[in-house]
Amino acid sequence: MDSKKHWNFNQISNLIFGLPDTSFLLEGRWGVERETQRTTAGGEMAVTNHPEVFGDKLENPEITTDFAESQLEIVTKPYRSVAEVFGQLKKIHKTVDDGVPNDEFLWPLSMPPVLPNDEREIPIAKFNQSESGRKKYIYRKGLAHRYGKKRQMLSGIHYNFSFGDSLIDFFYHHYGGDMDRKSFQNEIYFATARNFMKYRWLLIYLFGASPVYDESYESALDKELDIISNQCHNLRDRLKTYQKNAISIRVSRFGYSNEVEHQQHISYNQLSEYLSDIRKLLNTTHNKYERLGIYQNGEQIQLNSNILQNEGEFYSPLRFKPRKKCESQLKGLEEEGVCYLEIRILDNNPFEKVGISLNQLHFMQIFMLFCLFEDSRFMTEEELRLANENHHITALTGRKPNVKLYQYDGSEVLLTDWAEEVFAKLNKIAIAVDQTSGNNNYHRVIKEEWEKVTNPNLILSAKMLTEMEKHKESYLEFGMRLAKTYKERES
Repeated sequence: MDSKKHWNFNQISNLIFGLPDTSFLLEGRWGVERETQRTTAGGEMAVTNHPEVFGDKLENPEITTDFAESQLEIVTKPYRSVAEVFGQLKKIHKTVDDGVPNDEFLWPLSMPPVLPNDEREIPIAKFNQSESGRKKYIYRKGLAHRYGKKRQMLSGIHYNFSFGDSLIDFFYHHYGGDMDRKSFQNEIYFATARNFMKYRWLLIYLFGASPVYDESYESALDKELDIISNQCHNLRDRLKTYQKNAISIRVSRFGYSNEVEHQQHISYNQLSEYLSDIRKLLNTTHNKYERLGIYQNGEQIQLNSNILQNEGEFYSPLRFKPRKKCESQLKGLEEEGVCYLEIRILDNNPFEKVGISLNQLHFMQIFMLFCLFEDSRFMTEEELRLANENHHITALTGRKPNVKLYQYDGSEVLLTDWAEEVFAKLNKIAIAVDQTSGNNNYHRVIKEEWEKVTNPNLILSAKMLTEMEKHKESYLEFGMRLAKTYKERES
């Protein structure tokens, strides 16, 4: 996109914020996917089969499994308001609560419950004997061999959203130039994605909720420490101390990530580059995975030996999605263009039965509008590297006083100072959104989240640790207290 068609926050402010009706800013569709583990009363991973009452995993659009047989995935369809999404999420949770055995509980945390010492005792999700079911099972076996089963047992929230046609048309009218509507829509989502990548550290800071873990996860963390130590011997002891200030181990190198993120460059500049980069990973053999082999003892253990077995193995903070469900998401993107975004870095909120609050959903609406409005020129590889660096600094050291991040000119800035700049813009958007509805709901939400910047004891990760200290609880005891409380509320 050339500079003549480019926009920035001040331009958009002048165009939109004085309009008598700003309701089109909140038009769109939203959906949520929530992952959670079934556990025993003692906080151990359940080894029972997926409850039959939920039906076939491939045919139930609302309740299925993720990596493991014990790992439920709860999925809403898209709705035109986040309030509807939240209501549906609660409704599906009620169905899940009713269907899970009386002696099992839903684990409220993103880091896993107690896992077996021997990973072979973690059952991979089973599927029916269809070709699709067979591929899903083999893909999961591949993940287990590549990264270890414990790394796959983390759970979180996926936030899906699309902008309304009116908002895209508004931007197209002012900035479309000679682009066709479909190409411009792609640019809208890629521009938003670039800013999301740059500013996602703020979401990790506010909503990260996995600062600690059960000792049964220690072996997975040690494996990653060994990899890092082999690359830089001085880092092991330093990284061990990061746990004192961690916000989200789940989205750090010690959680749900893979070598692609650290070694491969994926373009977020335009669809053609993004598709080309992902396809390269899908078609390039990885030496380590080639040594594993496709078969062991006559059984297929991975789909192939490429860097990515399939598109789902690209563990990015964000994914571009087509509208239609098809076997190849990349083909769908090529044919339809980008129709919505999937945000993948939100931890389960342990203080909410359904893993996310309505306030969080409202905040995400304003945050993603900010990502659209903000200046979003093409990212260089260095800018993407710094964005990833900020992600990991926040995830592992975000509770450290006076923690600093990298701005995209390479200079350092206090996280709190940078957050203040972002919140000033979030507040402007919230006020503009509220003016049509006649209430101050969004402004209130932004104000409440801003208080977490001025008082770090209010962020979710700090609240978790405060609660554990107050009740003199271990990670396991904290998780089970909440799990039992949420189950009792339903009974």
